[in-house]
Amino acid sequence: MTKPAWATAASTPSTCNRPTMLDSRFLLATCVATTTVAFVLGLACKSTTSTVPGDATPPSAAATVDHDEDGDESHGESHEHGEDSDHLDARALLALVPPPRDEAATKAFMKGVSEALGEDCKYCHEESERGRHHSRIAVWMAENFSDFVSRSTGAPVTCNDCHQGHDHLLPRDENDRSELAGVLVADIADDSEAIKARMKGISDALGVDCDYCHDLSDFSKPTRNQRIASYMKAELVDKYTLADGSPLTCQGCHQGKAEIIEG
Repeated sequence: MTKPAWATAASTPSTCNRPTMLDSRFLLATCVATTTVAFVLGLACKSTTSTVPGDATPPSAAATVDHDEDGDESHGESHEHGEDSDHLDARALLALVPPPRDEAATKAFMKGVSEALGEDCKYCHEESERGRHHSRIAVWMAENFSDFVSRSTGAPVTCNDCHQGHDHLLPRDENDRSELAGVLVADIADDSEAIKARMKGISDALGVDCDYCHDLSDFSKPTRNQRIASYMKAELVDKYTLADGSPLTCQGCHQGKAEIIEG
């Protein structure tokens, strides 16, 4: 028995509307390719934007600018590191002066320095290399000498104790028998005669015996006076000269006394 045409059409699946395996693979490949291209283009755009000069501010720079505008801390730090040592010395010098709110103390401090050196304010405060040089010396002397050494009575040492109205130290005593000023004992440890000469020069300059600096029961044990003598030599005698270029000596200031001469 022959089936009707309509029955045959209904029972036979249509192949024109059903997707084949080849069609599915083609669609999948198209999707993957489109996604890949979009991703690559996105990276390219991002890279171009970040590397064009002047087009965008790098994150680190933007953060720095914002920080500067808000607190100016970063800007201040860069200036601090970029400042020359002269400005730092000026701030250090001001730190040694009594607070500005105490006008009388400030004037007294400045007056003492001026009278001790026999100079006016421009000697240190002049805007020149000469003035800055004097400021640096004043800072060093105050921090490493006058603030460190005191008299046997405990009274502090003043500028005038040594300078006595002059901008250089006292003239060298031609009778000073210490010919080894500026030479560390450690440098001449193998020369016993040189050591004796140096020790005698110190003894004569201060008017003291060996036990003033040395513990005779134990020479290897440093004493306070020995440490002060070593400090004075390393930080003063070895680094500075008189105005005429002659070397500093212990005798030049002490003049036979263990304490610095009275002003």
